[in-house]
Amino acid sequence: MIQLLSIKPAEIKNGQEISLESQLIMESLNEISNRINKLESKNQFVVSNTIEPYTKTYKLNNDTVVLGEDIYAEHEHVGRLVDFHPDAVFLEKDNKIIKIGKSDKKYKLLYSLPF
Repeated sequence: MIQLLSIKPAEIKNGQEISLESQLIMESLNEISNRINKLESKNQFVVSNTIEPYTKTYKLNNDTVVLGEDIYAEHEHVGRLVDFHPDAVFLEKDNKIIKIGKSDKKYKLLYSLPF
């Protein structure tokens, strides 16, 4: 096949030597590789598969709230915060989504702590 492509294989001359610098580099790379192999074989690498969730906070009246937090109005549980928009909050209660807009009177009564 090489003859068909008219390509000549590279010739390696016997007795070819690499420079001292190249030899030192090759030895160092080999030593590093050996060290990494030893560490990997001992399972000394500990990888954490837990990622801290990013929790965005929102300002609801004078309270700082996060999604999933219980929201109250006049000492009564209104629902769990599922979405927050600049003009409205969305709460879930009894498997129903409740939208309370900023213009609603009830919006000003919302808070996150039940006391």
